[in-house]
Amino acid sequence: MGPMHRVLIGMAFIIACRGAWSQELEQGTPDCSQEAVDAAITGARSGDAAAIYKMARHYSTGACIPRDGRTAIALYQLAAEQGYAPAFYNLGVIAAANKDYRTAEALFHRGAQLGHRGCELHLGILYSFSSSIPEVGDDAKAFAWLSLAAARAGKTAMEAKAILEDVAKQLRPEDQERGERILQQLERTYRAVPEFRP
Repeated sequence: MGPMHRVLIGMAFIIACRGAWSQELEQGTPDCSQEAVDAAITGARSGDAAAIYKMARHYSTGACIPRDGRTAIALYQLAAEQGYAPAFYNLGVIAAANKDYRTAEALFHRGAQLGHRGCELHLGILYSFSSSIPEVGDDAKAFAWLSLAAARAGKTAMEAKAILEDVAKQLRPEDQERGERILQQLERTYRAVPEFRP
């Protein structure tokens, strides 16, 4: 099974398990006009993180140019090295697809620090698998991250609210209390972080 096939399976796993879908930035296919592809190639060659990310999207979807999972991952890593938030999201999804949940957690954290709302949401989703992914699953953390994401605006907030309802139903009182404390810390750290805009 190739890397991109594992990524797609992993994304389907995350989506199916929690009814979530990726943040708008990662949905669909990139612009396949020759002008857009040429601009991405030129920008990537000059080292522009956004263009490198766009090239990674082209290689990962295979819609505009032939699909190449290894190249896509390498380009996501290059964009991440420059601090490009969406690259951390996609690398986190790849890590989760490969069952490297600790790495996924770290990547989603870094993306959240950079204002990627999908990373906040997916941290909550990742933590919500307390029974199936015990190495990272934590109901209190799930509650806290989903609460943070639910308080935002946009599609990720709507997704977070729906998932939060399910998580809240199964919280033990001690997890609820710990989750509230974690949420207070998250709000101090992340509330004022502006949303990443490409």
